[in-house]
Amino acid sequence: MLRFLAQGIWVLGAATVLFPVSAQASRFTLLGLSGLHQSAELSYNFNDNQSETKSTTNRSTNNDFSETYTIGAGYSILHPRLLRGDANISLSSNQTLVNNTAEGGSTGTNMRISYDVNGIILDRMNYPFNFSVSSSTGTVRPPFSRAYTLDMESQNVSFSIPNGQLPITVTYSRNASTTHGLADDIDQTSQAASISFRNSVDDLSKTRLSFTQSFDRQTLLGSERTDNRNAIVVNIANTLFWKNIQGLQRQIDSMYVYNEQSGSYPELQSSVASTLNWQIGKALDSKLAYVKSRNTDVHNNNDQQSISGSLSQKYLKCLLTTVGGSLAQGSYNDGSDRTASWNGRVAYTNELPRESSVRLDYGYQYVIQERKRSDVNLANVEKTTLSGPFPLFLDLAAHNIDSGTIAIFKDAAMTIRFSDFSTVFSGFQTRLLINSDPGVPFVYISYSYRQSPNITFATAGHTVGGKLSLLDKKCVLHANYSYSDSRILAGSDPSSTIGANTHIDAGIDGLLGRHTLSLEYSLNKSVFQRLQQVETNWIHTLQAAKASLLTKANDRYSWYENTSIGTSSTQGWDNTFLLSTAYSRVITPNLRGKATLGYFNMITSSVVSNRFSIELGLEGNFGRTVVTLDSSANWGFSPSSYSHSQTVNLKLRRIF
Repeated sequence: MLRFLAQGIWVLGAATVLFPVSAQASRFTLLGLSGLHQSAELSYNFNDNQSETKSTTNRSTNNDFSETYTIGAGYSILHPRLLRGDANISLSSNQTLVNNTAEGGSTGTNMRISYDVNGIILDRMNYPFNFSVSSSTGTVRPPFSRAYTLDMESQNVSFSIPNGQLPITVTYSRNASTTHGLADDIDQTSQAASISFRNSVDDLSKTRLSFTQSFDRQTLLGSERTDNRNAIVVNIANTLFWKNIQGLQRQIDSMYVYNEQSGSYPELQSSVASTLNWQIGKALDSKLAYVKSRNTDVHNNNDQQSISGSLSQKYLKCLLTTVGGSLAQGSYNDGSDRTASWNGRVAYTNELPRESSVRLDYGYQYVIQERKRSDVNLANVEKTTLSGPFPLFLDLAAHNIDSGTIAIFKDAAMTIRFSDFSTVFSGFQTRLLINSDPGVPFVYISYSYRQSPNITFATAGHTVGGKLSLLDKKCVLHANYSYSDSRILAGSDPSSTIGANTHIDAGIDGLLGRHTLSLEYSLNKSVFQRLQQVETNWIHTLQAAKASLLTKANDRYSWYENTSIGTSSTQGWDNTFLLSTAYSRVITPNLRGKATLGYFNMITSSVVSNRFSIELGLEGNFGRTVVTLDSSANWGFSPSSYSHSQTVNLKLRRIF
């Protein structure tokens, strides 16, 4: 008790010193309020979701009614210079009527408090303290997908101590969210605390240091599977910059990163890097870089280090030549490898009359790699974010993947499988077709890929490219060609991954008034795969005094051929088309309307899918009364299934 009394006397004494009574007495108050505002809101939300297959039919409907009262104001405690901010608090009553095929009908009521409070303590001192807390509930309407409800909470604080030598910033944040209405609802919580330091010595040196501790938890509510993850991240960076007496620049950039994660999928990553940029002459630059890194997870353990250097010479401001080389080595669970390379590049750029320009470049690279490893098949996991519409294509990062080992999971612990996908083609590049929404924002894809473990090979590669921009980018032509071929110097290639690779892309972009057009062709050819693709885009914008219209269209056609040792050739094709248009208009001075239409089509040799979406909205402002009406509908068709969802949301808000 005496300790708290002593602290109270200290705070009162500090406030007296900061705000002398003779000048500020009239502004002292226990709780000061300003800009008081309040509102009452009535809302109705209707959701209807239906899906049909040849054997099952599922349907669910939700009717939600809510009444909300909100009050808010600016506030101060004791004195505005001591603590001030803004606060809004909402009290809601909700009534729900649910009816679905599996569980029948049910009703429910609940009360909810939402808030949004922010503030600053000692705003005119050298060490202000900022904080904010908030909670909210909203409806998310993804295109071509059913809507769902998202509950969110957030708390943030930050504290700064500025000074001439070592400014310090301390932050803490906590965020929580829960979804309602997805195939697999998710409850997520994340917390992070960090402290960062900065130091500057004139323009000579700049140093940054930060420590971050974070905790993340994700729970799939349907299965009650929980993934916990802790992380510690340390970042240190320094930049040294100076000029010699001739005005030539020198710069050294150094960096250290340490990232350790524990939980369902533990990882450890660390790296040290340093780069020296040394200007030898007015048109001659040199660069030297060193990198050492370590990566450890449940599948792999590797250490890598490399050193590289380059010289660049510019002639007449339009011709740039670069030569360079590098040495690298790595150690892994199953052995090690070493790589040596050198490269050269010539680039020509020039300005042309009538706001036009041209760029031409040629590059050559020669690489020798010595691999002394024992494993033919290596395991890997990719964490990938998925965003509709579904079905969608997904290209995996690794090359030479064994398609039979691919598995998709909804959780980091890789215990909940997602099986509604197929492998479109595999080889040097692998593409998946995700047929339906997995119900989670990201998935984990595990697979194994092939390598030839004991081999030394050399790869020579050529690249040629060009770009022509005409009439201030009203027309842009571009083309690139690259070819590389590998030959075995020692050992063997049992996995058949060494060979020639070719890439070609060419296209044209045009700006014609309100229309933006593009057409691009690409070819990727490897040892046992040939993939070609044509993609077109069209964007049209129309802006008037009271209305706007935006239309987008995209079409991508791909055809491919795969051949594997001992099997016959397989061919396939696919085409995706996406069209969307958004229109908004001021109907009357106090009434605005909007409409959005969308169409998605996918056709492959085995799959046909069509999806339509429409969104309509009205917003009216009548004095202190605001009325909004939003509705959306989605339809999905395929030979084996049908889906339909619609939402209607009506809000009536009165401001006092």
